[in-house]
Amino acid sequence: GNGIAGDLLVAIEELPHESLSREGDNLHYDLYVSFSDAVLGSSKEIDTVTGKVRIKVEPGVQSGKILRLRNKGIPSINGYGTGDLLVHVNVWTPKTLTKEQKDFFEKMSADEHFQNETLRPIIKLQNDLLLASFQNYIIKNKNTFYELRLEKRMAYIANALQKDIKYRNSLKGMIIGQFTVAEFQTYIQKASSLNKRIITMVIKRLQDQIQYFEKEVLVQ
Repeated sequence: GNGIAGDLLVAIEELPHESLSREGDNLHYDLYVSFSDAVLGSSKEIDTVTGKVRIKVEPGVQSGKILRLRNKGIPSINGYGTGDLLVHVNVWTPKTLTKEQKDFFEKMSADEHFQNETLRPIIKLQNDLLLASFQNYIIKNKNTFYELRLEKRMAYIANALQKDIKYRNSLKGMIIGQFTVAEFQTYIQKASSLNKRIITMVIKRLQDQIQYFEKEVLVQ
């Protein structure tokens, strides 16, 4: 007839995916990792709408961390790009442990307590001395530190404390010298692991204050 043509209405039903959920143009994926993988880091294969991809899980990842994979979501119906895939990390905590595992975690717990209650306050107290000490180390090594870009300067700090045994021991002495007798007794029972924590913490503190070393000091 001569009536006005109507519209064609197309109903689209979206079926749920077995491992992906949708929120607008973005997709969500729940990734479950073991405690050991969370501590040591690993790589995992996950689903996307275009197939499987492998992602890197960094050492020390925390449960609840969200990893964003750009442009791995749903193409916009308006033609304005593609959404992202958000990977939600869930760390699986074991309900039972072997004796060796239990001993290991108890030792770690004790070390972390010593770190937070003893090492961290002392390193903070000695901050100015640590900065002055490293400034002097730069001078003694002919100011080559200042010839480096930022990334190389960060590595220079780490290498100085990890590989220069004499300098490393002098820094440890600044920290250990502040221990009480009781703290020293705790320290000598597990000196190897605590020494690693001391050096790691001092490296981090120096790197976090790298701007302190910006002004070049003339070689003396």
